[in-house]
Amino acid sequence: MKLWNYIKEEAISNCRNMGYILFRRRDLKQLRSYIFARATVANVGPGLPHIFYKRWPKLAPYPREIEVEITTRCHLKCIHCEHTYWSEENRDLSFDEYKHILSQFPGLWWINTTGEGSSFLNKDFIRILEYTKKKGVFVKFVESFTNLKRDEMEAVIKLGVERIYCSMEGATAKTYEEIRRGASFNKVLENLKIFDDLKKKYQSPLPEISFRYVIMGNNYQELPDFIRLIKKLNVSNTINIVGTLDFKEIQHLSIKKRDDYLKELNRIADECDIDIPLGDTIMQPPITQCSCWVQPYIMMGGYVMPCCGVMMANRRDFLRKNCLGNIFEKPFTEIWNSPRYKALRNGVPQKTGTLDPMCIGCRSFNTLGRV
Repeated sequence: MKLWNYIKEEAISNCRNMGYILFRRRDLKQLRSYIFARATVANVGPGLPHIFYKRWPKLAPYPREIEVEITTRCHLKCIHCEHTYWSEENRDLSFDEYKHILSQFPGLWWINTTGEGSSFLNKDFIRILEYTKKKGVFVKFVESFTNLKRDEMEAVIKLGVERIYCSMEGATAKTYEEIRRGASFNKVLENLKIFDDLKKKYQSPLPEISFRYVIMGNNYQELPDFIRLIKKLNVSNTINIVGTLDFKEIQHLSIKKRDDYLKELNRIADECDIDIPLGDTIMQPPITQCSCWVQPYIMMGGYVMPCCGVMMANRRDFLRKNCLGNIFEKPFTEIWNSPRYKALRNGVPQKTGTLDPMCIGCRSFNTLGRV
């Protein structure tokens, strides 16, 4: 999608959704967080302040956007996911633990309530969403739409959750179900239709749906048809294309970026009026362009990561051992202002010098020469 079309679509979407929040929900806190999140958070808009954070990290404020791991339980065995290969004990974040985490971020605008699992398997998830929305925070989470119940769909619509990323890796049942083992392709399409019908029933443009497609050797050929499928479904106009991660069990799935193929995808996307931003795991820009550290990730057990870019690489023992601190053991303000955390933030934009152990080998940015 051309830049002008993107700007136009963003403006139309913002006006529609802000109008819904203001006139139908009359929720000024949510309206405020929606406006600020769309303007400042890179995940949901242009992320304007990130231009300055990348160059002058000391300008970054105390975190206003975070990600929290809600559960490590999952009902699927996806071939590209670390969860399929680990020996972790499954557990849920309790509601009290979640409240404690949010209490550490009084100026929060945006949160991603997703972990290495399926959030709705946490029995407190709807309660967690209710609590978060009462604070007027922009909420995003990732969902496979494989086992969503109608009452859960209605709950997230009525609560005004802003965005859901639907993970799909195939345009046919055969490919999709070979990758997402335990899932039903047709059930996902059915649930997406039900969800869209419920949004129309409640006259709500929210939650916005975006798709995420992990490209691998056994599904890249279906991406053109997937773009056409999303056009036909008419529930979203965005597909975020990302690459596989890098751990030994899935190295055989990865493919190299092909500029000729990506050019063809962009042509098809333009024809279908679908936006296909390429995720950092495809492009891998230099680490000096990273500002992801403004968005800390709270791993199950309270372990603080600089961002989600260090996750999903099947090395959770390493992450616990090398974390920046534990939010259940000390206030996040102390962790954020610690010498190590400051050194990490200030070191990322530098062209030379050793990176913090958490950043070395990042899946999203190229760290060669910085070990």
